[in-house]
Parts: sequence; structure tokens; C-alpha cells
Amino acid sequence: MKICNQCGAEKPLDEYPNRKGAIDGKRNDCKVCHSARSKTPAAIEWRKNNLDRGAAAQTRYRKKHPEKARACMAKSRIKYKEKYALIGKKWRENNPEIVKARNAADKKLNKEKHKIVRAKYLAANPHLDRANVGKRRASRLNATPLWVEKSAIEWLYLDSVTNPAPHNVDHVIPLRGAIVCGLHCLDNLEVIPAHDNFTKSNKFDQDIESARQLTFTRQKLAAA
Repeated sequence: MKICNQCGAEKPLDEYPNRKGAIDGKRNDCKVCHSARSKTPAAIEWRKNNLDRGAAAQTRYRKKHPEKARACMAKSRIKYKEKYALIGKKWRENNPEIVKARNAADKKLNKEKHKIVRAKYLAANPHLDRANVGKRRASRLNATPLWVEKSAIEWLYLDSVTNPAPHNVDHVIPLRGAIVCGLHCLDNLEVIPAHDNFTKSNKFDQDIESARQLTFTRQKLAAA
């Protein structure tokens, strides 16, 4: 038992914060008093002026007590769920390229998992999938010139299906690009590996496209 020097109450030792150098290894103020004092304006101001020291102390604690640190973080995320959601949303908005790279890497490593997740999502939201298909169909109709050679386009789609490896028919310049929109015609179509099409999405980069078309042409010539 020990008497708190703040509230004067006698409490068990486990009711006191740890402190190196103390004879009994505990602080002289109990956890309740210590917590209350840490929330005073003076304590808050001190933490603001010593962010580096606080961050260093937290890093040392996490390294020394990894299990406790993870458990504490898990409790904090549950207690302040909305706060962490806003922090995560803000970070993703400020770091879109990092988010895209992480998502692409995760999808590549966990293909089956993402297939299951997407199938469940489409089953629960069929209207959203239909809306997206309808929007793309409308874009394709608006982007299809009257002089287009439909038979040649159909041959490209047939080639993508009969290819031994998974391939897709891709629009070199996307139909719904952020900067420029292409046409649904033979000159703007190519058969590429499915993974490349998935990675490219609806982005367009002239240098990347030129290099990729050159590589693909060489592969086709070598195969012939």
C-alpha cells in the first residue's frame, strides 16, 4: 500500500504509474491524479512545445513493449473510430499515388481475395455494376465513328479471347480519360496482357504507350 501525495488516499502499488529510479519503482501520485494533472493547460502546453521528446518516448515504449503498444492502439482505434477514419481519409487524399501503388501491389499479391470481395460487392450492389456498364456503353457509342470497321474490331476481340495467356482489348487513349478521350476505332485499339490493362486503368502517357507498343510489336513478330 502507498499514500498518494496528491489526493492523500492510500492505494495498492498497482494503482500507481511506474517510475525508474524510485525505491519501489512507482510514482508518488496515483494513476488517477497523474492522469488529471496531464490534462491541465500547463501540461498540454508543455507537450506542444516538446513534440520531439514525446515522439521519442513513444518510440522507445513501442520497441520495449510491442504487445502492449499494439493492444493499446487497437483499443484507441475502437474508442476513437471516427477520428481515425477522418485521419485516414485525409492522408489518402494527400497521398493518392502511394495509395494507388499500395492497392495495386495488394491486388497483385491477393488476387483470389480481391475476386471474392468484388463478387460479394457486385452481388450486394448489382445496380452500381449495371450503372457503370451502362455508362461505359454510352461512352463507347458516343466515341464510335460512323466509318469504323466493325469486322476488324471484332477480330481484335477474338484474338484477345483465343490468346493462351489472359489478354484484353485496350483503348490506347482511354474513352473516359481525365485529360483526353479517344475513339472506339481500330487505330485506338490494341490487344495487351490483362495485367497491363488493369494496371494502366484509364490513364494515358504518350511515352509509356509508345514503349509498350514497341515491346508488344516485337513480341508478336518474334512469335510469328
